[in-house]
Amino acid sequence: MKPKRWLVAGLLLLSTGCVYYNGMYNANRLANKAEKAEREDRTFDARSYWAQAEVKADSVISRHPTSGWVDDALLIKSKALIVRGSCPEAIPYLEQVLFSSTDSDLVEQANLLLGGCYAELDQPEAVIRYLEAVSAGTNPERSAAARALYGSALTRLGRYQEALDVFSDLDDRQLDGERAVALAGSGRIGAADDLADSLIARRDTFVVWDSVLAAVARHDLPTATELTDQLVAQDSILPETRAKYYLDDGRRWVAVDPARAIERFKLATEDSTARRNGGTARIEWAVIELSWVKTSEELVVVLSVLEPATRSGGADALRARRLMETIQRVRSTADTLTKESPNGDIEQFLLAEAARDSLGAPQLAHSFFRRLTQDWPESPYAPKALLAMATLDAANAIVYRQYLLYAYPDSPYLSYLAGGDTDSLRGLEDSLQAYAFSKVVRQVQPGRRGQGRLRRVRSDADDLLLEDEPPE
Repeated sequence: MKPKRWLVAGLLLLSTGCVYYNGMYNANRLANKAEKAEREDRTFDARSYWAQAEVKADSVISRHPTSGWVDDALLIKSKALIVRGSCPEAIPYLEQVLFSSTDSDLVEQANLLLGGCYAELDQPEAVIRYLEAVSAGTNPERSAAARALYGSALTRLGRYQEALDVFSDLDDRQLDGERAVALAGSGRIGAADDLADSLIARRDTFVVWDSVLAAVARHDLPTATELTDQLVAQDSILPETRAKYYLDDGRRWVAVDPARAIERFKLATEDSTARRNGGTARIEWAVIELSWVKTSEELVVVLSVLEPATRSGGADALRARRLMETIQRVRSTADTLTKESPNGDIEQFLLAEAARDSLGAPQLAHSFFRRLTQDWPESPYAPKALLAMATLDAANAIVYRQYLLYAYPDSPYLSYLAGGDTDSLRGLEDSLQAYAFSKVVRQVQPGRRGQGRLRRVRSDADDLLLEDEPPE
């Protein structure tokens, strides 16, 4: 019986080896077919072959985890995962290859794939870590691919001259966009502009124009604007893309020249079909207008800017509607509030805070705070209004503080600034908060949709302090 048992064992071993060999052979065969399909731009076929190759590779990995072929199987599985957009899932398998394989060719392939994955995940430091050695390797095809990714990572990190050095002898027109970014980033605006002009002329689809324009703008805003105008002049540019270029260009001008920014935002809104970016541009245009508003009457202009944005759809439409509602409440309160209004000083103070904090309209807020000190000079909140005016008008802050010392020497706010008693101040602040919340009451509203149901009754003051609402 013993010979027979040995014979059976031998046959089993032979059978296992054949299954293992066939599994790896088929995995490699299918992977080769997938790569051939990729080269021929047969995307659907390539994905199908990679899926089949992954199944065969999985079989080898699970059934022969300690074999000498497992690293090859792990590499094929990783490639299949990457093709279907699962880089995070592929990374552990590729790192396992680096840890366990003694085959320098497999290790180099794994490093290249890891660098590509981390580039896709926008982690340039990791790209550099894995590709530095591959970029200097002896395999010319892998080296070129690694250097392209390596140079792009350097560009992302702002190491522009190093990136240009890496790109210098890579004869690949697909990298011209990256070269333009690196040239602009290193301050060589003329060369970057010339290269960008050629990219626009040949309608290069590989260029990430957002990066090019941003890099140019860091050194030369007018040139970035000129490039933007050249880009949007192309007939092939979609309306949303054209609006996005104008929107981004306007944003770059906001801190430097708000009026110029508005001009660019207006261009972004010209095509009504660009609803998403056009709506965003209108909101950002309105924000600038609000920063200039000095009277409640001028808010009408802002409302006219915002109204079309309410039809843009998505979050911007909601944001535009809420901003318009706040503006309308501020206008209504400002128009109806008089010296005789009950608690007029508190209402005026809350109105000024809403203009400052909810609308981002510092000049309008300043005028509202000033009105409080003029129409309600005996109000305990007049000193607080003076302090707010000093913050909003830093150039004249000393004037407001001197007037505070002269007109309100016994104010709790002045005492607090001098490091004195805070109890009186706390009482005033508590009263202010209590008044704001007192406007939020509940009352029973009989009706066919449910008697005894509670409905919140709101006031202007409550509406102006949305962030302070108590929970339902």
